[in-house]
Amino acid sequence: MRTLTFLLIIVGLSTMAFGQAIIKFDTDTIKVDTVYFPVPDLSLKNNLQKKVNLGKVKFLFQNTGNEALIIQSVIDNGVGYCTFSKNIIPTGGKGFVEVAFFDDNYNEGNFLKYVTIDGNFVGQYKKIYIKGYKKRK
Repeated sequence: MRTLTFLLIIVGLSTMAFGQAIIKFDTDTIKVDTVYFPVPDLSLKNNLQKKVNLGKVKFLFQNTGNEALIIQSVIDNGVGYCTFSKNIIPTGGKGFVEVAFFDDNYNEGNFLKYVTIDGNFVGQYKKIYIKGYKKRK
């Protein structure tokens, strides 16, 4: 009985290892140059509610696995908005995740933003990062 259980586990693990998509990014962190933003007019209440546009970046990736890759969603974690390859990425195929990122904090200093990618690839979730420095004009 133990031998049968052991064989079933080995067969199951080997099946999982050989039939998966693997997402490989050119880089998982993009460092942007200093981002300049205008000083808000604090007398206008609406200016405090506006988000500061910090820019847009594009992450490129490749499916290095042996199954088609499908991205189900990209969770922006309050960063801004994201667009991504919605088509099926075949083995060896390439895709992208583009992130427009904003901030509602008018302080100068370093920032680190991230988005989470959910798909059928090894690990199922992958975080990619944007970091830089923001400064008032």
